[in-house]
Amino acid sequence: MEIGDLATAQIVEQPEFTLFPRLAPEIRLTIWKLAIPGPRVITIQEHNDATPNFRLLAASYAIPAMLHTSRESREVALGSYELAFTNHRNVKPMYLDFSKDIY
Repeated sequence: MEIGDLATAQIVEQPEFTLFPRLAPEIRLTIWKLAIPGPRVITIQEHNDATPNFRLLAASYAIPAMLHTSRESREVALGSYELAFTNHRNVKPMYLDFSKDIY
């Protein structure tokens, strides 16, 4: 596929697995736990502004999709991810897995 083809490429809709909600809760939770991604590399950069004593931190990372998929997946994901930088005025809060993520 060439770059020009990307604009005209058709989006193929994936079939929905409608039986997932009917699986036993233990099986669903096992699947969600296995779906937690591995380590992510998170880049945090400092941007100096012309304002004295002011530092702005910018982070580049993707919000884990499991936090938005369903209540059940979010509950499982929150067992691994922790909301960081909640009291830091110069950077937005982000979900980190302190045991796996690299920053």
